[in-house]
Amino acid sequence: IFWIAAPRHRIDNSVVFCFFRYAGRMQYSLIKEIIMIANKQKCKCSHCYRKPSGNNLSNKGRSLPIFIFLQFSILLIFHGCTDNSNNQQISSNDSVWDTVDASFYLDDSIHTGEATFYGIAGEGGNCMLPSPAPWDTMAGAMNKTDYRNSEVCGACVMVTGQTDSALIRINDQCPECKVGDIDLTPNAFERIGPKSLGRMPISWHFTPCPVTGNAVVYFSSGSTVWWAGIQVRNHRNPVRSLEIFLDSSGWTDIARKPYNRFETASMPAAPWVVRIRDVFGAELVDSALPLLDDSAYELHGQFSVPAEKQ
Repeated sequence: IFWIAAPRHRIDNSVVFCFFRYAGRMQYSLIKEIIMIANKQKCKCSHCYRKPSGNNLSNKGRSLPIFIFLQFSILLIFHGCTDNSNNQQISSNDSVWDTVDASFYLDDSIHTGEATFYGIAGEGGNCMLPSPAPWDTMAGAMNKTDYRNSEVCGACVMVTGQTDSALIRINDQCPECKVGDIDLTPNAFERIGPKSLGRMPISWHFTPCPVTGNAVVYFSSGSTVWWAGIQVRNHRNPVRSLEIFLDSSGWTDIARKPYNRFETASMPAAPWVVRIRDVFGAELVDSALPLLDDSAYELHGQFSVPAEKQ
């Protein structure tokens, strides 16, 4: 039972070994006691169950205190084996991520649709991104299906139109657009074809963003331990998940909202151990994430360019 339950509770194999090594030896003695008692009920012969003479306790009489002592000892051993006082050593090899489907984002996954154009690039949009990066006048709003509940927010896309190609960043959603369509800023649209067309066929694929420096975690205004809005910014690859490690339940996945924000409630006091994964399964782990209010925290790393895109 313990072996089956171990993966669900993210118990390392070394812990399982530690548990069976010590607890198994003690449980063996207990099993022998139980068998001896059971045998006494089945037969009356003297060799089945030998009762000690004198004032010594019988085997039956001492089974209960032995059972209590052994179970208490096992709890102490298990507690010692699972001590995670140093969160930086927590294993992050979850098997579910071994089968991450990143094909949607690979270069050989060419998407097709139509391009339209809208207003001007700026702060906000459904992705709630900050003031534009240098290339954000070359931006686009992704159709609802390919928006993937804001997973593509901040991602970079190479769009090819009638006359040329353009590198854009996704900073908004286009709910009325069909699958494959992207609503571009005027500058981006004009880069790939005449603006007079109004609409043109396109092909596109994801590509690593030309960011500099480390990825950043931004806390929304009003964030506290009772509610916190968290957004990952300045990331090279699209972000798939954000998790926080809780001693009582291990890694806890923070829900992502359609407006590109991870929101959580009733969290323990900071600092937190945070794990952020991109769509290719790579991760950034930080063991000292503070709780901020309308401020950003620079992580100690950046997602690398996937081998498939080098």
